[in-house]
Amino acid sequence: MKIDFVLIQAAEPANVGSAARAIKTMGFDKLIVIKSEAHTHKDARILAHGSNDILQNIEEYNSIDELKNKYDLLIATSSRERSIRENFIPSHELTEFIRKREEKFENIAIIFGGEESGLSNEDLLKCDIVSYIHLADKYPSLNLSQAVMIYAYELSHIEKKEEKNRNKEIISQKHYRKKIETLFNEINLSSMPALKSKAFDMLIKQDVENSKIVMSLINQILKKIR
Repeated sequence: MKIDFVLIQAAEPANVGSAARAIKTMGFDKLIVIKSEAHTHKDARILAHGSNDILQNIEEYNSIDELKNKYDLLIATSSRERSIRENFIPSHELTEFIRKREEKFENIAIIFGGEESGLSNEDLLKCDIVSYIHLADKYPSLNLSQAVMIYAYELSHIEKKEEKNRNKEIISQKHYRKKIETLFNEINLSSMPALKSKAFDMLIKQDVENSKIVMSLINQILKKIR
């Protein structure tokens, strides 16, 4: 399982450098930026302190949409629960949530919004689940790099798969997502994004065995209607 960290519209070079340092200390090696050049500034390199290899290998994208086909699970982070999504998972429960479904996820991206306002509602809807850090007080909120450090620490507890499991056939979340897309297209419901989003939300919650049952049902439905 591969977990990468994504910063959207990060404005402060120091935060990007600190984020690079944070993820490297916890054993991660990939930082992605969307609509940001903060990593190119001197302050980013200074704060990275021994993690400049992370900065040098940063991948740049223009939107979350470009990540959809690369990752099985997109995790949005938010400073609070928002009513537009149903799947809200506290940061301290995220590792267990993933571990119970790890056969579904080969590649995971955890996404952080910019310092000014975090992730937009539009970006939250493009992700599969939303996670938040429980704070004793709403203000002051966590600094971006502090939030990255907390999630890097929490996710570092996910045990790497043993060598014997690497050749095991994996039905990834991308496969499930495509099946649901196909079903909605076949029954002419592709124009109902809210319903499709709820279907994705429900499937994400299921463990591997229940997900396979759902996929079997979808396959049977597709055979009947074709």
